[in-house]
Amino acid sequence: MIETLTSFLSFGLTTAGSVAAGAGSLLFLAILLAKAYRRVVEPNEVHIVQSRHRTSIYGKQFEQDEDGESRGNSYYEWPHWWPVVGVQRIILPLSVFDQNLLELQA
Repeated sequence: MIETLTSFLSFGLTTAGSVAAGAGSLLFLAILLAKAYRRVVEPNEVHIVQSRHRTSIYGKQFEQDEDGESRGNSYYEWPHWWPVVGVQRIILPLSVFDQNLLELQA
């Protein structure tokens, strides 16, 4: 009887340990993916990121998106072939954009 109870309890602990190890592995994988795909825009660049539903501009010069929301300068660049969350990006240098030359003395 004691042997049966001991084997039952050891099975329960092994199962709980397996579940905890699986949950820990998933958490580690999620953190690893988040660190691998996070992008921070350089100060001299602008990133145009296109997802399924919107196009967003990230960079220092652009404080608000076309929706009026502030996007900041970091985002997650999930691969474009991933369904639902995939994005495509274009990187442009700030030197491409117009410069105000009104006060330039020629």
